[in-house]
Amino acid sequence: MLRHAGRHAAAAAAVAMITTMPITMCQKERVYESGEVLGRGIKLELWKAAHKNVEVLDLESETVQTCMTHLRDYASSGAKFVHVADKLLRNVLEAALTQLPNDEDAVVTTPLGYKAKGVDYEDEVKVCGIALSENKMVTERLEHLLATTLPFESVLGAIKMADDNVASSSLPDDIEERFVVLLYPEFASFDKIQPAVKLLLKKGVEPDHIQVVCLVTCPAAADQFCKVFPEVNLVTASYDSSSDARGRIVPGFGDFEARYANIDGPAGDDPPVVDPATEEAPASSSWWPFK
Repeated sequence: MLRHAGRHAAAAAAVAMITTMPITMCQKERVYESGEVLGRGIKLELWKAAHKNVEVLDLESETVQTCMTHLRDYASSGAKFVHVADKLLRNVLEAALTQLPNDEDAVVTTPLGYKAKGVDYEDEVKVCGIALSENKMVTERLEHLLATTLPFESVLGAIKMADDNVASSSLPDDIEERFVVLLYPEFASFDKIQPAVKLLLKKGVEPDHIQVVCLVTCPAAADQFCKVFPEVNLVTASYDSSSDARGRIVPGFGDFEARYANIDGPAGDDPPVVDPATEEAPASSSWWPFK
């Protein structure tokens, strides 16, 4: 009896020490892993079945995993952050383009006169690229990225957001005939992208002709996206665990636009400390049938 009582007392003391431990110490011990919220094995397959319009690239690509590691690092700033972000954005855009209708029996003639079989987009495929961001400099950089990555004869459109509403737009006259690539690097809030997608649908764009391309998202945003727009495609480099009390993706990579425009300035010598006031919110797992 005394031995059992001693064990219970020791266990209680250990629990008390953990629960009273400063939150910053607990969070420093927490190491996040890409895609952990999706699970592995059968749980991951069930997630994919419930999110058929979502493609997560870093589950299988080491190139994407490496770039995401560099983006997450607080020490990556200035030109280095932009360099890595541009490289990764091109990778995600190229992955999205593979979903466009293509001709696997295309034949071209080389400069030496030889015939070569390859893959090309179908003749009727026309693409419009749109960059969603608030910072003018970031928008210009992202539009340049789209112009140099999308098929050669693609066009650019523009959708300006204000207070989670469409403030203005400039779209090609034949937008309803095009496939639209909506570049939204940090998909943390469904409310910010919903008006843009609704505008495209209202203009006559087919749902499965719209691809939202981002670097990172989380359950709070992606689950709602799949529920409201089950036929619109979402291609993301990473799918993170959750979001904090301020709606920021956890672990994420901070404020993308501020880092991309170098508004944050160079990183300091010491790593940042998690603010207890922005404690991580529980991840949404409504799709998971077992508790």
